[in-house]
Amino acid sequence: MLLEEFLLAFEFQGESHYREEKEKEKDQLKLSMCARNKLILIPANIFQLGSAVLMKLICNSIKDAIGLDVESKGFIPDQEESHLKLHNKHLRAYMKSCQRIYLAATLFQGTLEWADGYAKRFRDTQQSRNPISSSTEAPRLSLKVNDFSIEELYYNLKFIKASKKLSQGTQQSCAPA
Repeated sequence: MLLEEFLLAFEFQGESHYREEKEKEKDQLKLSMCARNKLILIPANIFQLGSAVLMKLICNSIKDAIGLDVESKGFIPDQEESHLKLHNKHLRAYMKSCQRIYLAATLFQGTLEWADGYAKRFRDTQQSRNPISSSTEAPRLSLKVNDFSIEELYYNLKFIKASKKLSQGTQQSCAPA
């Protein structure tokens, strides 16, 4: 699936990323450096191997990177992430990305379930060797726990247009120009 407006990078994190302090510091530095360079680094681990979890991770990582937050009335600019700016083209690209991911999840549900079966078997074999990375999510740049399901994100897309007028400001974007 092509998400052409965003520069995405994935890092698979094994057990050493959770046990060694030096490794944790390097991970935080990588996340910060990538954000400064308009690259969205998405750490993933054994626990997150599964189609629904990965799709949710991608959409929520982009949402956090461009500075969107979700409340009961839909999407709003995230005031705490004031260093990010919501550009119209990034909002449109985010909407398109969420729609593509939602559509892929819907159209290819059977295939994804088949692949998830293999992922589950792999996770099961790794639990004794990698207890931390097979039981907790990989840390991301945003420390918030405001992740939403693909369905919630998809159904809230209609609120982006209503709230984007509030987002005009002098902040810097994390998405490529």
